[in-house]
Amino acid sequence: MIIEEKITKNTKAIISIFISDINLITIGIPLIRLLALFSFLDAIAVVLMCSLDGAGDVEFTAKTSLIFIWLINMPLIYITGIYLDFGMWGPWFSWIVGFLYLIFMMIKRMMKGDWKNIKV
Repeated sequence: MIIEEKITKNTKAIISIFISDINLITIGIPLIRLLALFSFLDAIAVVLMCSLDGAGDVEFTAKTSLIFIWLINMPLIYITGIYLDFGMWGPWFSWIVGFLYLIFMMIKRMMKGDWKNIKV
């Protein structure tokens, strides 16, 4: 969380290391800030999924991941990025929605406790 905070506060300085075009910097600043949120959600999802995998609940995480990618993420990316013409923002917001689904499902599974009875 501290790294994401530093990135969002120093976005222009970070982007300026790699490019000098002011138009690209203007486009990149809000995108980098969104990616800070994205990386935070991604980290939470990965930890939760790996925790359940380590406990032996691999079938659940595999099925949930398939639903996440093929039934939620891919259609949302198409709808927001192409059909609704949200441009570069559509796919990134779709990923965030997908990660929120994934996090919700993993927490729900952990709270249910079925993973405790799996023989590894």
